[in-house]
Amino acid sequence: MVEAPTHNLTDKQLKWSYWYISNKLKIRRYVTLSLLALALLFWLLFSWQSADFIINYNRDQYLINSLLFTGSPYADILAQAQPQDLILSETETFLEDNGRYDFLASIKNPNGSWLLTFDYRFSDDERAGTLKHGFVMPGEEKYLMDLGYEQSASKLEIINQRWQRVKGVESIINTRLRFEVADEKLLAGTTAGEPNRVIFKMSNNSAFGFWNVGAQVLLYSAGNLVSINYIDIKQFRAGEDRQVEVDWNYRLPAIDSIQVVPEVNVFDESNIMKPGD
Repeated sequence: MVEAPTHNLTDKQLKWSYWYISNKLKIRRYVTLSLLALALLFWLLFSWQSADFIINYNRDQYLINSLLFTGSPYADILAQAQPQDLILSETETFLEDNGRYDFLASIKNPNGSWLLTFDYRFSDDERAGTLKHGFVMPGEEKYLMDLGYEQSASKLEIINQRWQRVKGVESIINTRLRFEVADEKLLAGTTAGEPNRVIFKMSNNSAFGFWNVGAQVLLYSAGNLVSINYIDIKQFRAGEDRQVEVDWNYRLPAIDSIQVVPEVNVFDESNIMKPGD
């Protein structure tokens, strides 16, 4: 004999089962209506927010701009968190005796904790020069130059700027950028075809060796900058002294002063020689 399925149910369970069966359709209707009401509420809220955004867009933009740029205390905080623009000079052009042009411009990084690497070129409205890679360290003012062009150029372009915030700037510069230049001399060519040559001693007085160090050479006549040149010095080891020679293959005016400016990005770890290299 098969037992009734309600044999093990209590009276309370039987009552709840009977109530559920009797009100099943009502429960489903209430749940459906509640979900529809909730969906309608979300739709009305979304429509109201969208309408408010469209109607008050100009007002909100004005308030945001006022907050950021018109004396708000937050404006100074936001400005300090971003690097300030570079300061560039006008381009100077030097015509070589052989008819080619050299270009020079100064660049200043006013940011004390931001390193900038970039690409640059000297160009004019009709010609874009060859891209060269450059850098300017935090707080540094330096020259950018390019040599030996057949056509003149009127402006310096800085592109592909890559800012990097760095820490311990003063300590890194003081310990790594310790180059000394001495005994600068100009040896004028005495025969046809013999170059004019600047020689100088350059010392790396830091505990760091560098795979590549540049040297900008600037020549002055009667206090005026009249000619420029550049040389790369390879594998400049810590504590090393180098005798460096830089040639000019064209005639120069009377030179009364020589300036040599070492150029190296001391924050570039890939340019630092490891012990044993």
